[in-house]
Amino acid sequence: MFQAMWQKFKAVRILFHWQGFRVLELEFKEFRVSAKKILCIFLCGLALAALYAVFSRFTNMLPCYVQWIWGTVAAFLLGSGGMFLFLLAKELYNRILLTMVLGALFGCLFGPNICTWVAPLGEMFIRLLKMVVVPLVFASLTLGVLSLGDIKKVGRIGSKALLYFIVTTMLAIGIGLVLTDFMRPGNYVSQESKQKFEAEYQQKVKDKAATPVSLRRIIVEIVPANPVDAMTRGDMLQVIVFALLLGVMLTKIAKERQEVIYKALDGLNEAMVHMVMAVMQVAPLGVFALMADTVAKAGAEIFKALAVYALTVLCGFVLHIVVVWGIALRLLAGMGLCEFLQKTREVILVAFTTSSSNATLPVSLRCCEETLKIRKEISSFVIPLGATINMNGTALYLAVASTFIAQVFNVPLSLSDKLTILILTTFAAIGTPGIPSASIVFLAMILDTLQIPAIGIAIVLGLDRILDMCRTVLNVLGDLTAAMYLHASENKRRIL
Repeated sequence: MFQAMWQKFKAVRILFHWQGFRVLELEFKEFRVSAKKILCIFLCGLALAALYAVFSRFTNMLPCYVQWIWGTVAAFLLGSGGMFLFLLAKELYNRILLTMVLGALFGCLFGPNICTWVAPLGEMFIRLLKMVVVPLVFASLTLGVLSLGDIKKVGRIGSKALLYFIVTTMLAIGIGLVLTDFMRPGNYVSQESKQKFEAEYQQKVKDKAATPVSLRRIIVEIVPANPVDAMTRGDMLQVIVFALLLGVMLTKIAKERQEVIYKALDGLNEAMVHMVMAVMQVAPLGVFALMADTVAKAGAEIFKALAVYALTVLCGFVLHIVVVWGIALRLLAGMGLCEFLQKTREVILVAFTTSSSNATLPVSLRCCEETLKIRKEISSFVIPLGATINMNGTALYLAVASTFIAQVFNVPLSLSDKLTILILTTFAAIGTPGIPSASIVFLAMILDTLQIPAIGIAIVLGLDRILDMCRTVLNVLGDLTAAMYLHASENKRRIL
């Protein structure tokens, strides 16, 4: 009888949908019951329950929400139920979202005294992210410039495309910064919690406040006196400038030598991308530890701030589409926004479900040539180039996320700081690989440069998958609008 009941039960699929698309899926039909799994689930619950019972009965380290017996039961359910759901969740983004919730529950149940013991796991995860920042940014930006070839040979179309990409990226960042300052999602964390964070990271905040920052200083220090020293210190503005200059100079040397360096940089870039994916495999553990520590200090109110943060990002995406692209399409390409969105709906669907600009590339090229009727010589140049260096959605997301984390940790951002965000985010958007969740590495870079506590990444990482799906749509549509603009511009030039 029990075997027949399990045969029916294991075919059940728990689906969570958002906007009609699958966001979280737990499949019982792929879950094979074994003695090891049952023992693992039971022991996890038992260990957590025993931990709660011991600390509740013999110490004063736990918050007194409920009687110790009910707290012990809750700890057992959290441990066993969390492990059961973790084993069901096959995809990485499902596990990150799940551990974010489990970490928050753990933080509420065990409080700050216990959560400080698990916090080092999260700090190690942040250090792993920072480890890949410098080589990834250096290799990807140098390759991006080198892949353009001789700057003079890029010609008129390339110059127009690059100018369009840079202008729309900066507009996206501007929208993100203004919108975050207006909606202030970080203010939904109480002042008491902010003071706790500020007390913990007071030295970093004091150093930032004590350091006089001016536009003149930023301009002077953007040029690296020693590139190796800049890489060692993690001064990303100097690393970016050196990478761009090196890329330009490499286009001047002989083709044979250029190919050797290109292959070496391409190998380094590919290795760093694989390292990012490897680091993301331990993200569930890091997110659990950091989220537990954050919620233990700030309380469950952090979720209210997260909801407003997600709303801010989505409002920024909508504003960019309606205002920037609506005007650009009408004035530069002679097409209405609604008509454009209707013709590109297949591209939108693929970009949203794959969360990858590179994976959407074939569909974008076909849409350009068959639906939008863009000449092949334009689409074949602009779309691959845009998939590499045009990331409007990523730029807007990074601006909102970095400002939101600064608000949560009560770190003041001056006008020069926002200018730094504008510069860093523009180049980060250029250097972001077209793979899911790659922007997290560049968020760590921006936070580190602005001396904002990088553990804030854990707060936003749980929502990254959903927002990544949305910002990939913005990234891909940005390439299509650029192709539309260049097609219309070249047609006018032909007529004249």
